[in-house]
Amino acid sequence: MGAVLNFTPLDPIKALFWSAVNQRRGSGPNHVMIMLMATRRAVMGQFTLTRWLTGLGWLATAVMAIAAIGMFATWGN
Repeated sequence: MGAVLNFTPLDPIKALFWSAVNQRRGSGPNHVMIMLMATRRAVMGQFTLTRWLTGLGWLATAVMAIAAIGMFATWGN
């Protein structure tokens, strides 16, 4: 696929930018699902997150959500 893109007029820097934007949009919901699974003993068994790590994980999820909202809020500016 990468070799084929060399023969197109697509700007590789713009492609990297839009790839990062698309990845950013999907990382918030993915992180929520990971946190929900990581805190369930039925899923993780003895490797369930401690309260400290659960708090840090949800804090990171909130920061990611705020960053995504900020990105979309300032998109046209």
